[in-house]
Formats: sequence, structure tokens, C-alpha cells
Amino acid sequence: MRRRSRYRRGWAAAAACAALTGGLLKAAGPATAAPEPGRVDEQATPTPSAQVDDPAKKLGTGWKASKDRAVTSAADTDGLNILVADSAKAYVWKTVASLSEPTLSADTWIGNQCVMDTDHIAAVYAPRAFTNKPDLMQGGAFAAIVNTATGQVVKLPFTVSLASFDPSCNTVTHTAAFTAFRDMNDPAKTKTRVVTVNAAGRTIGSAVTAGEITSAVPVKDGAIGGRGNELVHIDKAGRKTTLAAADGTPFDIRLTANGHVAFLDHEGDSTAHAKLWRGHGEPSVIAAGELDELALRQGVEGRVFLTGEPSATHLGDTGVTRLDASAETDVSTLGRLAVDPVLTPGVRRGLARINDAGRNFTKSSPGPEGTAEGAPDTVADDEPTTVTSTVTSTQAKLAQSVAEPTTAGSSASVSPALTGTAADLTAADSRANDPVDTDRWCSVPRNDVNSQALQPTPNQVEWAVDMAVRGELRSNWITQGGWRDQIGIGTIDPQGLFPRPSLTGGGRIAANVLLGVMAQESNLWQAEPGAVPGQMGSPLASYAGFYGHKGDDAASYWKINWANSDCGYGVGQVTDGMRLAGYEKEGETALPAATQRAVALDYSVNIAASLYILADKWNELHESAQTITVNNDDPAKPENWFAALWNLQPRFQPPQRRVGERQLGPGLVQQPRQPRVSAVPFGLHEHRHRPGRRQGRRASAGLAVRGEGAGLGLLVHGHRRLLRHLRPAGLAGRVRLLVRRLPPRLLERHGRPLLGRGQREVQPRARDAVARHVLQQQEHLRLRQPARLPRRGLLHPVLVARVQRHLEE
Repeated sequence: MRRRSRYRRGWAAAAACAALTGGLLKAAGPATAAPEPGRVDEQATPTPSAQVDDPAKKLGTGWKASKDRAVTSAADTDGLNILVADSAKAYVWKTVASLSEPTLSADTWIGNQCVMDTDHIAAVYAPRAFTNKPDLMQGGAFAAIVNTATGQVVKLPFTVSLASFDPSCNTVTHTAAFTAFRDMNDPAKTKTRVVTVNAAGRTIGSAVTAGEITSAVPVKDGAIGGRGNELVHIDKAGRKTTLAAADGTPFDIRLTANGHVAFLDHEGDSTAHAKLWRGHGEPSVIAAGELDELALRQGVEGRVFLTGEPSATHLGDTGVTRLDASAETDVSTLGRLAVDPVLTPGVRRGLARINDAGRNFTKSSPGPEGTAEGAPDTVADDEPTTVTSTVTSTQAKLAQSVAEPTTAGSSASVSPALTGTAADLTAADSRANDPVDTDRWCSVPRNDVNSQALQPTPNQVEWAVDMAVRGELRSNWITQGGWRDQIGIGTIDPQGLFPRPSLTGGGRIAANVLLGVMAQESNLWQAEPGAVPGQMGSPLASYAGFYGHKGDDAASYWKINWANSDCGYGVGQVTDGMRLAGYEKEGETALPAATQRAVALDYSVNIAASLYILADKWNELHESAQTITVNNDDPAKPENWFAALWNLQPRFQPPQRRVGERQLGPGLVQQPRQPRVSAVPFGLHEHRHRPGRRQGRRASAGLAVRGEGAGLGLLVHGHRRLLRHLRPAGLAGRVRLLVRRLPPRLLERHGRPLLGRGQREVQPRARDAVARHVLQQQEHLRLRQPARLPRRGLLHPVLVARVQRHLEE
């Protein structure tokens, strides 16, 4: 694999940010696009030191003798970086390993990890694009054991899921459980595989069971996980035994040193309970709090830490320790340090620019494609990653830089999950030395010097999207000739070939939505990752889609099966009509060969064709007898696309096509209430997502949507547990946010009589009761008047004051 230029580092993880804010890449070569919006001058932030100044004061008593070790991970272009810091060395951070597969290209490597013991972690890692394919999301990621003392990496011979809880560790037995799923869109066929390994990487147990088992944690005789509203045990033969009932799907399952099981579940859409099951009877509630503000973290030797903002705790002899730390943090092995999610420099730069989205623009409309543009922000080669953390004993805030990874601890070897047997080519077979797949079913080949695509800049993509949603992406705005003549597509007229599609009910597609989907699908790339903007490269085609990869295990999955090819190309991963004539899918008509080449090689034609994908999903949900709408159904508002984006993958199930237990409507694979997305990993978020929370989740296997004023953004997976969760704006949701702003005395005064007899008077319940009361008074309070949602998602102070006065009266 050709090594990519270092200035691309970290940009891919913030691809959607780039789509909305002008990008992070510097344009190369002659390629130009519409002018970049006016940029806000940013004052450079000094790089923090790797050392902690005055450690005796900040790190607390006994820091030098402590065996505490902090471990976290950072998604990056070259691999998933495993970062380690020891208390005895004043928490100086170092990169001990970078996990990737040398045979696979990726814009970003994402993943997750858990601590097995002081010196070993289990890790899951994969290219970010794997979240676009249900098969890969459910069980296509790679697994490894990393020695955090030496940097040694042991890659494991199976593939696993990209679920939020994968992997899960037992620090008493020093083992890790890796989970994989199959057929999740049909509950009658869904299967779960749980593989248990030890710290040496040896498999000591593997069980397959029917149904969806989530948050599986290894125990000596199998695993403990959640299924539906039950805590269950799975033995080594795959047999399930119900241990206890729960209010919701158990998640954050942790094993304590005394053999008890601590876990979280939820009641309703806003309340979380931390519970303890002592091996018999019903679980007891040991803490309660907001669903987004409670977490259980595992330490070594069976330590379990409760983090977040619990409103009531009853820990006693539970073996669970309360830490004053955010629910989003990784906790060190002994609980002395709480580490914030780590952003690589490019991601941090992109997120910082989101705050200025929609401001200080010098032009209100784009110019023609050939207009010169300013250079977007770049990331210096030597700009280090910064880690921020909090010392739990002193509450000291630390900010430290991390040295670049060295060759030691890198993962240059190929995962044994990829080295399955394959059909050998004989010396006489002409394919053996031909870089072009002459037996392919997809129309435009890869690795063909005569079929090269221009890699556009993010600004060029955004310009084309802005033009396309208005139906103005026509030949008169396109710079003809040049590279287009060189690849033989000649004069092009994108929306002459693909006129803007109509939406049922009228209106047009929101540019933000299309940009967000394309950022997730392709990282805004038309060519493969080896080409920087302004250069030519092979057209971007997904791993699974071009070669037809499918299968229940790694050995069969990575075999070529042309009959399964979906042939997605370019920035929008356009598939319809892109097979060779004579090899079409059922019901498909191949596009003319010249049009196929234009879609695969020219980003502007590809974007024009991409509109049809979103329009089709929108219109499908507006057909008679299967209409699904959100809010006021205005397609110009990105938050109204929640259901249509959920419908992108897999296939919609209308009433006449229902089979067995298969759900009607959008598929279960992307169901926002899926328990396997209990806390979205790998991405860019500010708010945790818990099972049952009605939030936009992975609308394009990684995309989520929420309205937040004029600075509304569509973000994608790219860095562990950092996906900004977006959900459709609704009156009930705004009221719940509003009630959080009310003084505690009002909750106490009005919540108690509304709770009813027999209900515990914990703050979340009181808050929900007050919210219901406010909703009942919505007409009197004029709640349906438009209210701007400023930053952090809180309602306008005027409306908060209005409700507060009502309650006080």
C-alpha cells in the first residue's frame, strides 16, 4: 500500500466537518473550485509539554510509587494509536502501538480497547469505511492483544463487531470477550458469537447462540451479557440462562472483585440506573442519574468505578467506587486518572471550526468551478496529539502532548483473519500479471491507467453539492477540457445527465444532508486514498462492493464473488446502473458506458447521480400505507431526514414484503434503539447514546442528525466515543432540555406531588414529572412558538424564564 502524505493525517475523521467548514486539506495541483468561504483567523494554540509541571501537587499523594497506568486510543490515518501513561513516570504519554492492516487502505482507523490486566489490553480496530457495510459493522473488524509495557501486538485469527462494547474485559480472570453478529435485520435468524481469549492471545472459549447478546463479558464458565431486558449467562456451548430481569437492556456490564455483576439499564428515555446483581435474587439499585450522565468503568483486579453525575448513590459494600469524573472518560487501572477522549490534530482543528460554521462568509452563493480559492487549513507534519485528563484525587486538569509513534509497536504484520486460503492463479493465467480485473462485473476497472479519477478538494465537493440541490450543476458552470479530456469523458453536463429529482410533497434535499452522507460514505473522495486533492487515481470503490465480499467467517468473506458486486463508485458511492451490461442485478438497467465512466471518474457527475439515492429513500417513506414523517416533513430541514437516512441501509420492508419476524419499515441493523449502540464508539460526539434513547444513530452506518441552531452539522464515525449525537428536534425533547435548566427547588416543590405514591423521589423522576406537567400547559406557555436552540442544546433563556415564572406562581 502506498503511504499517504502526512498532511492528510487526522483529516478523514472530521470529513463532515470539512464539508461544512471548508475542509482541512490544502489544494494541490491545478484543480480549483468555488471560492472558499471567508475564514476566521485563528490564534495558534501553544503545544503543551509532555511533562506535568509540579507533579507532587497535581498528581496527589503516592503518585511516584503507584502502579496506576492510563490507557486510551486515538483514531488516525496510519492506524488506531494505543496511548499509555504511568503514574510512576508522572503520566508522560507514549504511543506503544498503532493498529492497522497493511493490505487495506483507509482514511481513518477506528476502534476501541479494554484493559485485561496492568500490562495487556484487548483491542478492536478497522477502517472507518467498515461502518458503511452491515456485514463488516456486525463482524468484520479486526482484533488484537497489545502488551502495553513492550508494545508487542498479537493479532487474532477471527473478526469481530464494531459495537460500542466490543471488546469487554474481565480483570480478575485476565480475559477478554469479542463479539460478532450475523443476520441482525431478521430477529428469527440473528446469531451472536462470543470468543474469549487470554492475555497471550490464545482462544479459550467460543460460543454461538441464537439472538442478539450485547455487552458480553467473559467469566470462567462462559460469558455474561444482555439480551432484551434480561441479564443472561451463555455457557461454552452457547446455552443461555436468565440470571435477572432488568428495566431495559443491560449495558456497561462490569465484574467486581467479589464476583458480583454491576451494570446499567434505563427506565424511559432519560433515567439510568446502576445496579448490582450479587449472584442471586433481584438486582439492587446502587445509583441513578441521567441516561447520558452515568457510566461504569473497569479497573484492574476487579475494580469497578462509577463515573458521571449520579443523583443518588448507595454503594456501601458493592465493590463499586464513585469517581468524580465525566461519564465520557477512560479511567486508569487504579482510578487515579480520568482521560478525556483524544483527538488527533486534524480532528481537533475541524471540530474547532464547527463553532464558526455559517459565520463570516464573504459570499452568499458559490461561483463557477474554475474560480480560484484560498488554501484551507493544514496540519503540520510535527504537530503532536494532545491528551487532556483529570486527576481524580486533586481534580487537577492536565494537558500533555504525545510523541509520534515509533516503528516499535507498529502492526506491520497481516492479521491471520485475512490470510485464509484462496484459489491459486496458474502461471498461464493472464490475470496473474494484469492489474486490471478483466473478469469483473463492475463497469469501470480499478488500477487502469486509462480510467483515472480526479481527487477533488472538500471545497469542490461542497460547491458541486450546493449547485446540485438547486438543479444548477450544468455544463456552463463546469471547466471543460483539461483532465476530463485526458481521461476521455470530454464535455460533461452533470444535471443534463441526471436532472434534479423531485421529492414527494415538494421541496429539495438539504445540502447538509447530502454532504454528511457523502462524508461518511467516501470521506468526500472520488479517487482512492492514495491520491491527494488535485491528483489522479483509481476510482474509489469499496472493498466489499467491487469484489462482492460476503460470508459468515473471515475465510469466506474475503474471497472474490463477482455475482455479489454492488459496484459503488466515487464520492456518493453510486451503485445503481454501474454494473457491466449483461451483468445487471435483478431489476437493474445498466447505464450507458460513457455515463458509467463519468459517474466513476468525475465527482460532479457522481454528485448529480447521488441525489437520486436520497430522493428515492425519502420518497419510499412517503408512499401510501407506509408513510413515515418527522416533525413538519420539510426536506429543507436536516433534522427531518432522520427516518430517510435510517432507511439508507438495509432494504426497506413494506407490509407486502414482510417475512417472518422481520420488522416493517427501515431495517433493524440501523435501528437507533439497538442495544449494541449503547455508547457510540469510534466517532465524534458530545452526548452519550444509551439503549432506548430516541436519537439519530448511524443513519448511514455512522451518521447521526440533530438540529442545533444555524451551526447544524452532520458528523461521522472516526474517533472512539466522540460522535456528536444528533436527534430530531421535537416539542417533548425541548421541554426535557428546558426542565434541566430549572432550579432544584422548583423540581422539589413541583415534582413531589406529581410523582404519586410509592415512587422514589429521585431527581430524574421529578424532572420527568415536571416536564409532563409543562407539556400539558403548552398552550398557556406558548411553547410552540419557535425557540432557537443555542449551543449545548439548551432552550432560549426567555422561554426558560417563562416556564419558571409559571411554576413559581
